[in-house]
Amino acid sequence: MNKNLLISFDEYQKMPPNKVPYTYIISNGKQYLYYFGSKHSYDATLPQFVELKAFFEEFVSKTEAKDRIVLIEGGGIPPIADSEDLAITKYGEMGYVRYLSNKNHIDIYSPEPSRALMYKELLKHFSREEIEYYFFASIVPQWIRMSQKPSFEEYVQGFLERDKKESNWDDFDFSLENMKIIHKKLFNIDFDTSDSQFSKKIVDPTKQFSIINDVVRFVSNYRNEYIVDELERYWNEGKNVFVVYGSTHAVIQEPVLRTLE
Repeated sequence: MNKNLLISFDEYQKMPPNKVPYTYIISNGKQYLYYFGSKHSYDATLPQFVELKAFFEEFVSKTEAKDRIVLIEGGGIPPIADSEDLAITKYGEMGYVRYLSNKNHIDIYSPEPSRALMYKELLKHFSREEIEYYFFASIVPQWIRMSQKPSFEEYVQGFLERDKKESNWDDFDFSLENMKIIHKKLFNIDFDTSDSQFSKKIVDPTKQFSIINDVVRFVSNYRNEYIVDELERYWNEGKNVFVVYGSTHAVIQEPVLRTLE
């Protein structure tokens, strides 16, 4: 698989806006890969969830049960919710496809590089403060999008504790207070969860606002390469694959995945 076919962020920025959700189907006549490029959302009234269910049901109708697999973004697998609405409002589109997969007895995985591997690669290019602030900042828009929010402090604590464990940086301060200090150093303003546009801008790989956008681009490029390798592996194992990732990933990866046809 030629990973040089991945669309660069410079190329992506020059493209006309794509319809979201962005979907496509790849087939070699024997297998299917259904790709649902979503808007990240916890809003159960969003029409994309009707589209996601229909797309998923079409995938199930076209494929054999023993050869199916579902792959989702995020690195972890959400718990199984008690209803469709709860799956969405608590866990977004990844929670919803988890719910649908469970109903159809389909295994689900997240084809992401480990956090330990990401730390190792990032340290070749960025400081520890820049790296950990990026991981922290990427959580903020996620919390903002949630329709049923715990306190921000409660929400981020588990992520920061995980980062401390997986980084093995025993002499680094992973506290929320330190993240706020780093934020002030980087942007010369106080950290504010109410400024949703600012929170989105600093982790947008298509923007050039600060060094954090450079970290985001590096991580996104590295992840896209890793993900298409994993998709190819499952494809070569004879799997029919249903994928749910953000729409940007779907667009960027499409030229590479088309080579599977």
